[in-house]
Amino acid sequence: MLYPDTAGTQSPMSSQDSRRGGSIEPQQSVSPEPSLRQGRDTGPDADPAALSAARPSLSEPGGALVDTLGFEVLFHASPMGIGFSVDRELREVNDRLCAMTGYAREELIGQSLRMLHPSAAAFEAIGETVYPRLCEEPVVRVDAQLKRKDGHILDVALCLALVDPKEPARGVIATVLDITRRKVAEQAVAELNRTLEARVAERTAEVQRQATQLRALATELTQTEQRERKRLATILHDHIQQLIVAAQIQTGQLARTAGTEALRAAAQAVGETLAEALAASRSLTVELSPPVLQERGLVTAPGLGASVTLFVPGGDRLPAAADLQASASRTGAGAYAVHQQAPRWRVLIVDDHRIVREGIAGLLRVEADIEVAGEAETGAQALALAAELKPDVIIMDINLGTGMDGIEATRRVLAAAPKITVIGLSMHVDRDVADAMLAAGAAAYLTKGGPPEDLISAIRTHAGGRGP
Repeated sequence: MLYPDTAGTQSPMSSQDSRRGGSIEPQQSVSPEPSLRQGRDTGPDADPAALSAARPSLSEPGGALVDTLGFEVLFHASPMGIGFSVDRELREVNDRLCAMTGYAREELIGQSLRMLHPSAAAFEAIGETVYPRLCEEPVVRVDAQLKRKDGHILDVALCLALVDPKEPARGVIATVLDITRRKVAEQAVAELNRTLEARVAERTAEVQRQATQLRALATELTQTEQRERKRLATILHDHIQQLIVAAQIQTGQLARTAGTEALRAAAQAVGETLAEALAASRSLTVELSPPVLQERGLVTAPGLGASVTLFVPGGDRLPAAADLQASASRTGAGAYAVHQQAPRWRVLIVDDHRIVREGIAGLLRVEADIEVAGEAETGAQALALAAELKPDVIIMDINLGTGMDGIEATRRVLAAAPKITVIGLSMHVDRDVADAMLAAGAAAYLTKGGPPEDLISAIRTHAGGRGP
């Protein structure tokens, strides 16, 4: 563990010394044999002559360090181990170094430093790293390991210096401080840090797992809320609002045909109440789930309800067959066609709610110049009946359930029969929906909550432009 002079070479270590063992614990003082302690008082009152006689190696020619009493006292009384080597061979050691290594002084003096190293590789490695620095630095500090006589390994801190920098061959002096406890403490701290880091990582992973679970739960709650909102909005749009519209149509018809002023006023009051109920239902639908109608195939801005557009052709009225017999033909569930003789403005009603279709049909049947030619529930039925009945006007809802919506149905009907007039009629009040319906070719766009007279007027205006 001690370091030789740069100019020397390793002296072989006897196999006998390398195999020596013992039971002395680290840092336990080792008392030399009595014959070795005679005349070797190293206290502050030591006799210089006695010190000189006891440590002849410190004053012998070629091996002297400093021939002063102060250094002799410091060397032998130091709490740190001190050793002096020449050519990597120990020439002098103090009592503390003997106690640290478990060897007697006579067992160390004249031996190679190799005996104090755990292995030959460690011995060579220390020599290779320390020698160059000794020539460049006044003091070299390094942590290393020292092998005791009993085989126990000590961690030590070494401070090494040349006895005479001008003459390196004079040897190296080294102090040895046992730092085994410090190393053990450092290892304990390092192990504690690793344990703490592992625990922190474990806790962090647990927190992250819980955060992931919370996010998943929050997402599920949000999705559940949205599903319930959509369900309620769908009920409002597909059922309650349609019932309100049907009631509006019927009360409007009642107000127009009432025999007395009192009955007319009562019907108008009911109509106003229904209009307020429809407005409140629309507002609640928007608050619950603005996109619900888009998901059902509507082209609209979020949150503005559903709309129905009516299309009425502006060209010449299609000629009606003079000899048509009254008949009924069904075209799928919820659809039928009625053929009557000598109609004027023949209207096909397209809506996915039966009660609304019946309300509109009841409203139109009281008009002398309007005939209900048939009803359709889906976009596909609307295309089939438009081709079969060749109506003058189609009143087209936009939301037709699953499949083709009213906008696409309008586009296809007019592509096949451009003389037909299509009027959009919907719960939707969004301007974008109205524009989409008009862009598809509709002649007009009305909302279901409007006065019934507006629908009748639109039929007459747009279909009547062609003449009967």
